[in-house]
Amino acid sequence: QTPLQVQPEEGQTDSYQATIALTAARENVLRNGEEIECKADFGTGFGFDTATVTVTNYYDCAAVEITPRTPLDGVDIISQETNPDGSITKTITCPADTDSARYVLQTLGNTATSVTCSKETGKYDKRYLSSCTPVQKFTSKIIFAYLDVKWCTT
Repeated sequence: QTPLQVQPEEGQTDSYQATIALTAARENVLRNGEEIECKADFGTGFGFDTATVTVTNYYDCAAVEITPRTPLDGVDIISQETNPDGSITKTITCPADTDSARYVLQTLGNTATSVTCSKETGKYDKRYLSSCTPVQKFTSKIIFAYLDVKWCTT
C-alpha cells in the first residue's frame, strides 16, 4: 500500500489534509505510472475540488532471485547493496586461498562478478553471477631420469 497525502497549498489556513491508502495490483512503471484523480465534495452550495496525481509503482528487485551459474554451497560469497536510485547490486567473491583449497571466479558471456537489478525492468543486467570454480591442487610427481647407457657388444 502506498499512502497518498494531499497537502494544503502554502498560505491557506482553511485547508484540510487527507491521507488515502492505495494498493497497486501490478508495477506500472512501463506505462509511466497511473493518474489518480482525487475529488473533495464540500456539500451543497460549497462545490467540490479535484486534484490529479501520478503514482508510479516500481519493480521490487529484492524479490528477484539471481544465482551463480554453477553454485557451490558454502563457497560463494554474495553481497548485496541497495543503490540510491533504488536498484540492487549483487557481487560475488570467492573465499581466500588456503593450504587445502583455492577458488577462482569463472566469468562467461551471460555472467558477471557484479550484477544490477533495475527497478524499471525488475531484471538483472546479466542472467547469472559468475561462479567460484575450485582449482585442483597438483598432488603427484613425474620423475624423469636420464641414464647414461653403454651398449655392450659381443
